Amino acid sequence: PPGYVMICLRILAAVWLTYATYVTLKKYASKKRFFKKFWFSILLWILSMPILVCINNWLDFWYRAKFIYTMTLFLLCIVHMIIIVMYNPSSCCRRINKSFPFHASTNDMMKQRSSRKASDAVEGVNRFSDDNLKKAFIISSKIRHSVVMLQSFTVDLHAFLEQNQSRKKNYASSPSIKTEISVDIENQMQDTKENKTC
Repeated sequence: PPGYVMICLRILAAVWLTYATYVTLKKYASKKRFFKKFWFSILLWILSMPILVCINNWLDFWYRAKFIYTMTLFLLCIVHMIIIVMYNPSSCCRRINKSFPFHASTNDMMKQRSSRKASDAVEGVNRFSDDNLKKAFIISSKIRHSVVMLQSFTVDLHAFLEQNQSRKKNYASSPSIKTEISVDIENQMQDTKENKTC
């Protein structure tokens, strides 16, 4: 059943999160306090679904959907609030986010980024590979060709419509040339189709 597959996927996600947190803590021991809080809150959220399913089995049928929906939204809201508080370095809860994991402020990061762009501009660094440049050139050539064809079609269409307008005015003044105009219009349409296929 799909429900058991979802439970198994959530349990596998919890195992993966635990492993990833363990590896991260080994590499970055200075961020230990933050990642422990992060791991605990996300692990509770991931494992909430299997726990809710177990609780759900003891509830009456008419309460199950309401209970699962309400608890899922409540737990998701709680986890988002915890993460927002943990990731906000300037929040009022200094005790909670004292272990904020980032080593530099936004201004420091922006200075680094702007100095890197300036050095690339001076050195003339090309960050695109030749294959990607060739593909981009081919695509732009196709687009340019399509635009040129579209422009020629619109010019032809405009000229055709202008001729039809002038003929309709003539037709309104003298009904005797009705058959002559309709034959002429059909010939023009046929010519236009032949020109487009060539």
